Amino acid sequence: MAKRENPVKTYLDDAEKTQLKEWADETGKTQSQLLREAILEYLDHDRTARIEGQVRELSAKVDDVLTHLDGEDTHTHTAQSDSLTTAREIIRRLQRNHDEVVKDDDVVKAIEDYAGVDDRTIRKYKRLFRKRGLLFEHPGDQPIWTTETELWGQWVNQYANLNGGQDAAEEVVEPYPANMSYTPDGYQLEITKEQ
Repeated sequence: MAKRENPVKTYLDDAEKTQLKEWADETGKTQSQLLREAILEYLDHDRTARIEGQVRELSAKVDDVLTHLDGEDTHTHTAQSDSLTTAREIIRRLQRNHDEVVKDDDVVKAIEDYAGVDDRTIRKYKRLFRKRGLLFEHPGDQPIWTTETELWGQWVNQYANLNGGQDAAEEVVEPYPANMSYTPDGYQLEITKEQ
């Protein structure tokens, strides 16, 4: 065996030495070749580099999660004005095809036809309908909607009477651009200008 110019010594316990011998037998390499490769791998990819790589991966994953949680534009990546235009088209279709009351299934189908079938997209448009006062959801368990503010006001009054009064009514009205006041005839809702 030739004498090496830069000999390196390593110390292994018996278990490590046995494992190294087994790896050498499995790979067909000598034990010294495996040790050299391990040292070079360690030097090329030292602990700091590995940690930095893991931090970069985690940072990218956190960015992805935050993007999905960010709000209205996250899934479809359309401009808000495009989303609002699409929302208005969906509402026009619902008004053309339905009377005062629209089943939730029909709202979902209209959103799917115009904007996509992803659950996030459906939630985004329903949130936009509420925020802009384009479509009003029944506050009870019934999955129905209306574009008629007077009918929605009746629903809110009924819901408030059955569920604790003003607090229940305020909770229902909160996602909408609406002001609520109490009169002897019940809760009066005033839809503010579309935002």
